[in-house]
Amino acid sequence: MTGKSTGTGVIVGEKNGKYYVLTSNHIVGIAPSTSIELPPNLGHDEKGLTNQEDPYQVITYDRKTYNVVYSEVEKDSHLDLAIITFDTANKKGEKYPVANLASSAISKNQKTFIYGFKDCFKKGRKEREEFNEGIVLSIENNYFDEGYTINYTNPTVKGMSGSPILNISGHVIAIHGKPGREDKGDSCDDSTLTEEFGNNYGISIESFKNSSLASKFQGKLSFDSKPIESVAPINNNSTSNDLERLDKSSSSPVRFKKSKD
Repeated sequence: MTGKSTGTGVIVGEKNGKYYVLTSNHIVGIAPSTSIELPPNLGHDEKGLTNQEDPYQVITYDRKTYNVVYSEVEKDSHLDLAIITFDTANKKGEKYPVANLASSAISKNQKTFIYGFKDCFKKGRKEREEFNEGIVLSIENNYFDEGYTINYTNPTVKGMSGSPILNISGHVIAIHGKPGREDKGDSCDDSTLTEEFGNNYGISIESFKNSSLASKFQGKLSFDSKPIESVAPINNNSTSNDLERLDKSSSSPVRFKKSKD
């Protein structure tokens, strides 16, 4: 998103060309300022302009940019989750895949994958993109700290809040948003994230499904409650095959950027 913060999100619904993106609430917590005076008569090629100095924007995987109407951002009152929308009407009705949301139980040692974008906007897309494998370390039975109950080994850095956590079938099982160690969340210098960037936390899709936020979008979201495939813990020989098997495009990630970068 352009604006006050950067992060990642995942497309979870669509209706009549309007797309719904699930992300972390703390990414969109600050409203954009409105200090720019626009000319009275905008030209045809200027209709996308906004009087917001640093508006939030969505950048899709095909590098299209969409402005976000901040008044339409919906935030959960308890979980660190929010849903933003973008409209493809001004982009010739571009079509984007919608992620599969898995609301079934998550198990310890289950394989997990994360797909997001690091906050390194002076680098190319390949350097920003992060896709890696891990496992579930632990699951808290009770809510704590804005719903972060899923602990996993997947390495993350700043910019990856809101990233989808996927199971082996490519279904979204959680939304990443909290580093296990605060001092390991701000670096994006390494092309390959190491284990020291692991031990992170996410909010389960099951928690989202039962939230007040999800209830506002009834009929626009689809949850798969089938049991998640039982898998063994990862080993050193499994990564390449599993990454090839998992279709990243089905996870429908989008990234947010700062407009001034």
